Formats: sequence, C-alpha cells, structure tokens
Amino acid sequence: MTETIPKQYLPSGVPDYSGITILVAEDIEANFLLIEAILKRTNAKIIWAKDGREAVEQCIHDCSLVKLALLDIKMPVMTGLEAAFKIKKHCPFLPVIAQTAYAQVHDRQEAYSAGCDDYIEKPFTPMRLLDVIQKHIN
Repeated sequence: MTETIPKQYLPSGVPDYSGITILVAEDIEANFLLIEAILKRTNAKIIWAKDGREAVEQCIHDCSLVKLALLDIKMPVMTGLEAAFKIKKHCPFLPVIAQTAYAQVHDRQEAYSAGCDDYIEKPFTPMRLLDVIQKHIN
C-alpha cells in the first residue's frame, strides 16, 4: 500500500519507530489504510481499532504497550473524544492525537478538553501526520 503514496509527498527523513506501537482508531477502512501506509514506512507496529470502544479496550489492556493513540473524532459506538477521555483516565501519559475530517471551530478545543495532546485535520499530508506524531513520540 505504501507504493500508492507519491514519493514527493513522503518526507525524505522518515523517522524510525521500530519497537513502537501506534493505535489508530478509525472506522473508515480507506482512511485507516492510508494512515497505515504512511506509518509502515516508519517500521511502527500498528493496531487498528474500528471504534472508540475498541480503542479504549486496546489502550487500557496494557498502557505500556501502546506508545501513541491516533483517534478519529467521529466514530460509531463511542466517539474519539469519549475514548480519549477514558484512555487518559487510565493511561494519563499516553499521547493521544485527535483527527477529524469534519473540522468545526470548536472541535480543537473540545479535543483538548477531552484530554487529547494534539489535533490534526483531514485531509493531511503524510509529512504533516508524521510531524504531529513526532512531537509526541519519546
């Protein structure tokens, strides 16, 4: 899948996240596959949660396993903001990044109020996504 992203959109110095697990909560498979294609170049292990409840379960199961959570705001069963709040309650040091395609003026503040550490609007470029993630990977 990585080959479908034109090389000019991928940064030349892609970070190496070998040994790092990133949880991607995304209910739309095509969106997940795009994010997965970007992250595969970093050698990160990627876990897919198809809704907010799955994201919470994955993160709470072992806070030390997941090093970063990327949560879509609009998801079935449990929204990304509800999931972020619950994840931060159990795993306060886990970086959580909210993502949304339906950005409203108040969404960014709501994401921060729910405990998110950062916020990214779709569509984003591979470089933008990696830059936001890099800020939170230790």
